[in-house]
Amino acid sequence: MTLLSSWQNKAHQALQAWNPRSLRFRLTLGIATVSAIGLGGVAIWLSWTMRQVLISTHKDNIAYLAERIPQDIEIYQQMYPQPQAMQKAVSNLSRDNIFLWIENEEGTLVARTGGLGDPQPLPVSPQRWALPFPGFGVSEINGRYWVLCGEVLVVNNEPVGEFYIAQDISADQMMFMQVVRNLGIATVVAIGVMTVAGGVYIARSLLPLH
Repeated sequence: MTLLSSWQNKAHQALQAWNPRSLRFRLTLGIATVSAIGLGGVAIWLSWTMRQVLISTHKDNIAYLAERIPQDIEIYQQMYPQPQAMQKAVSNLSRDNIFLWIENEEGTLVARTGGLGDPQPLPVSPQRWALPFPGFGVSEINGRYWVLCGEVLVVNNEPVGEFYIAQDISADQMMFMQVVRNLGIATVVAIGVMTVAGGVYIARSLLPLH
């Protein structure tokens, strides 16, 4: 009878713990809510901050290239005709994940990463950009992430066409998304641990009331 009474008492306490009207349930729910709001808010803020830093860093790099292109063309024009000077400037500033190209005022391609004889198509066509011109932006195109820039090309104070810059940031974006996923998992685990620990503490603190 003693064991049966003890088991019944424990079962009753367990049922009471899940009773929405019980003080223990309400206090535990309060801890879970506060933990979710606090930790969730911190996780969201960290994710937003990291994304802004990531985008800002790449935009600063693109802005630097956008400023360099006209200057380099002016320097190369002292040694080469303008079309060749444009190609020299583009080739000098291109990188493995950065593509540049220039179109004249008629919309004809006059310089590009890899040279005009490169059979590979440009990775991002201006017609695919969901961006204002001129301007900067970040777009997802064909499963890859790009920082994009399009500006009017002014050489020696005269507009001679338009230039475009596209930087592939897919690797950094994927790493950022993985960090966000890990942060989300860690936040959920932390909320669960805090809720369980808080529930145990509340249960022991309420024992004198029983």
